[in-house]
Amino acid sequence: MGQRAVSLQTLFRQKHNLSERVSSQGLHVLIEMHRKFIIDFAYLELRQRIGTGASAVVFHGLLHSKTDVAVKVYTPSEFSEDTVAAFSQEAALCGALHHPNVVKFYGMCVCPPTICLVSELCQGSLEDVMLAASRRPQHAHRQQQLIDLAYMLDAARAVAYIHSFSPAFLHRDIKPGNFLIDADNTVKLTDFGESRSLPRAHVQSRAAASSTPAATGATATSGVSARSLFLSSGATLRQEAGRASSVGSDKTAGGLGELKLTVKGTVDYMAPEVINGKAGLAQYGEAADVYSLAMTMWDILNPGQDKFPMARNNHLHVFELVLDGRRPVLRDPLHPSLQAVMESAWHSDPRLRPSAQNVVSILEGVQEELLAVFAVDLRDELDDGAMGNPTSGPATRSFLAQHAIERMAELGFVATQPEAVRLGNALMDAGMLHHWKHDPDPGAGRGRRL
Repeated sequence: MGQRAVSLQTLFRQKHNLSERVSSQGLHVLIEMHRKFIIDFAYLELRQRIGTGASAVVFHGLLHSKTDVAVKVYTPSEFSEDTVAAFSQEAALCGALHHPNVVKFYGMCVCPPTICLVSELCQGSLEDVMLAASRRPQHAHRQQQLIDLAYMLDAARAVAYIHSFSPAFLHRDIKPGNFLIDADNTVKLTDFGESRSLPRAHVQSRAAASSTPAATGATATSGVSARSLFLSSGATLRQEAGRASSVGSDKTAGGLGELKLTVKGTVDYMAPEVINGKAGLAQYGEAADVYSLAMTMWDILNPGQDKFPMARNNHLHVFELVLDGRRPVLRDPLHPSLQAVMESAWHSDPRLRPSAQNVVSILEGVQEELLAVFAVDLRDELDDGAMGNPTSGPATRSFLAQHAIERMAELGFVATQPEAVRLGNALMDAGMLHHWKHDPDPGAGRGRRL
């Protein structure tokens, strides 16, 4: 590793005319701080480009000649202390997160003048998948509500997971474009470049002061507002005006107070307290992520539609509408509990928004209610392919998973195999579908029974 670092430093200095001290220190710090996450670039093969962002290019890659991965390639203009800090933070956070609804992180590859973050390969963003599905002809029997609920639950579980840490992590840019979907139609959170965590001592001091009005207030510093800052920054706000951090958790998303952080986020998903920020600083708490989650849930229900058509794509007008209490229209038919949780999650007062975990609990209840009806319909339709199970009573129906997938597609319940797999997984999570552990013909495929 030491010899490799020296050769990289030499190459980097030659290409960028950097002093030996700067390149050596930056490279060594990055490698030493995250040695367990460092991937030798000799084991990483870049294939075709699959995406381009404002600061990086994403490639389909191959790790150790066998694992398909996504490789996010950055080429920073300089290898300064700020560069090291930014990539160290993202690598450390990604390496600490392990959850089915968070994109798996494999490690980082440092190959001057580039830094690569290597993660699991997904089929696309939630935004792209939703738009593609909305453009297909819709079958009358399509289980759109259940598919949408599965997406919402995955997104909410991801946010609840990062908020469950002590101190909590804030993502600060929750939106459909920052969720990816894997081959089984599972939604996974990604892009933690803007995430922040509060130092533990500060969490404790804020918690001790939480009984005072100042602990939960939305007081902002004087100066230029986020709305004014937008004029020079575009739809995604990236102003850096101070030190960033986050807050602890409580039963409500705004329960432990908030900190002034640099303004981050995407306009349509920015909470009122963030829009009201002054001098590039805004009040951030878990409630800001919950607000963004509610807007993401609206997108899932209304793919490709404008939240505020009256704003005519004027982002300053969007800010004004949000601060005035206006929210996107929730169209019928919509489950009453789903409507209630969305309306509470985008409440103007961050203290009155539910926590992400509460959102998960409510969505699980709605999903189980709808799945109970769907399970009965599906069981009846699968009777033709049912198999007997000598170890169970006559009321048990067993069938192969592949048969269930094919039948759901034939009946128009789903449009793709991944959607069928996702509904099957939802039924299993709800305890309405079970693995048949004693498959009479293991070679024929995996058996499951209702």
